[in-house]
Amino acid sequence: MIRNVHLCKRLQLRQLSTYNFDTLFDTNHIDLPRLPIPDLEDTLQRYEQSIKPLCFSEDELTHTRTMINNFRTSGGLDLQHQLIANDQAQASSGTFPHFYFEDLWDDAYLAARCPNPVNINPTFFMPTEVKPGTQTARAAEMLSTAARWLIHAKNGQLANDGLDMSRLGRIMGTARLPGKDVDSLEYYASTSRHVVVQTKGGLFHRVNILTEDGTQALSISTIETALNQVVHDSKAKTTNEQKHIPGVGILTSLERPAWFEARQELISSDNAARTNAKSLQTIDSALLMVALDDLDTSDVTTYCQSGLHGVDQQTRSDRWWDKMQLIVDPSGRVGWQFEHSFSDGLSWNRWLGEMWHGMGRMETPSNWIYGHLPLASDEKTTTNPTELKWEINDSMTETMKQADDTLRIEMGEGLDTVATLFDGFGKAEMKSMGYSPDAFVQMSYQLAYANLHDGQAAATYEACSTAKHFHGRTETIRSCSEEARSFVQGFRTNTLGNEEKKQLLMAAAQKQSTLSKQAAGGMGVDRHLMALGALARKKGDAATLGMFDDPLYG
Repeated sequence: MIRNVHLCKRLQLRQLSTYNFDTLFDTNHIDLPRLPIPDLEDTLQRYEQSIKPLCFSEDELTHTRTMINNFRTSGGLDLQHQLIANDQAQASSGTFPHFYFEDLWDDAYLAARCPNPVNINPTFFMPTEVKPGTQTARAAEMLSTAARWLIHAKNGQLANDGLDMSRLGRIMGTARLPGKDVDSLEYYASTSRHVVVQTKGGLFHRVNILTEDGTQALSISTIETALNQVVHDSKAKTTNEQKHIPGVGILTSLERPAWFEARQELISSDNAARTNAKSLQTIDSALLMVALDDLDTSDVTTYCQSGLHGVDQQTRSDRWWDKMQLIVDPSGRVGWQFEHSFSDGLSWNRWLGEMWHGMGRMETPSNWIYGHLPLASDEKTTTNPTELKWEINDSMTETMKQADDTLRIEMGEGLDTVATLFDGFGKAEMKSMGYSPDAFVQMSYQLAYANLHDGQAAATYEACSTAKHFHGRTETIRSCSEEARSFVQGFRTNTLGNEEKKQLLMAAAQKQSTLSKQAAGGMGVDRHLMALGALARKKGDAATLGMFDDPLYG
């Protein structure tokens, strides 16, 4: 998932919110509504409508309709009543979960046993100027601004834009820790002052980005000096990269149980000084991870692959897939990889947008509501980087080599990834023609897929934010609608004129916009059925489980 971040559009003016940073996650400071539970019949009807364009035959559609009706008449309403009762009881308590499937959604991430790269973590890249030799300067600018943003947030200055703010306090300083069966999260934003920098395929350095008392960001020049020292020290060492041995970071790319076992071995095989445990704790408690890559490429596909899963031993090793990470190449290109379990794109976009504005990289729009970040410390100070050490035995070295091979083969060679920058036209032209940019692009995907697959349709998952609700995360927009299929089929025929095709596109786009609005309001299909399915499986009722075992549901 590659997203180019352009973040100038903002919502109408709203007021600052009074909040305590340490309770931002758990307190509904701006009195947002609770995510609603849709009416059962409405969900079943929307589900049936979404299935129709995916059926290859009338028999297939009839079978699915039978499964839906069996659910409707054989216990579905009882499950709905139970879901509502559970949610009402939880709402009365005012504690987690803050909406009816939040615990299930957290488990969907934290209990997932797949590797984090690609499966969980997306990558962003930012439109920075490309100039050789600007790596540490660009990284220092981003880090100092990130520190300024954190002080801004901790001082209660985050503006209320009418959307959920609860996850903003966890973007920085959050660590995902591997578990045997389920992972856990730890939070350090309130106390941490440092980042950890990865270089040369296996070297780690701690670098402070806040003052000693944690009340101000260190200046760009102070951080840049420290990063230059990291680069100098790294070049002077015989690195894992030179020995053709992956670094410890590669272990975070493993399937979660394997990473759990490897982490346990790192700790159990430690020396008396607890070198590995201390290094892991320094990483876990870091505000951000930073990768200063050796790779310098103008090829957009290679660059995006380096963020998604790495393209060589250095870029695969110098990632820590359990935390937010800044990635900067030798020419100052800036990318990010985001650990997805505790936050979503809307929070990332706001965070990056406020930093981009704080760096002076965008003009302040007339409707800018987010304020200005505090200045960094003007004191002439230094922050000395500290190298993290590791005690690695032969068994762990072999595990790291196997992890690198797995990531290289399964992700690097096993995925067909092509990134394209399209500048033929953009959202302004789409709007001038009367189309929602999202709807226009989604219909383009539908048509492109059909052209590549002999006219076939595919179930389509488009994520939509539900941040108008407290703790809102995402809902699915099922973009492959009947109207979308009619557009695709009409566009692919030679019997229709351009005006008729335009009418089909407009109908499909309007349907897409309707589905988007429903999803943003919590009136989608997938999250409601997920919650009902979890209750059905808990009860083990075969009559209600039939719909969820239908191949078209899965």
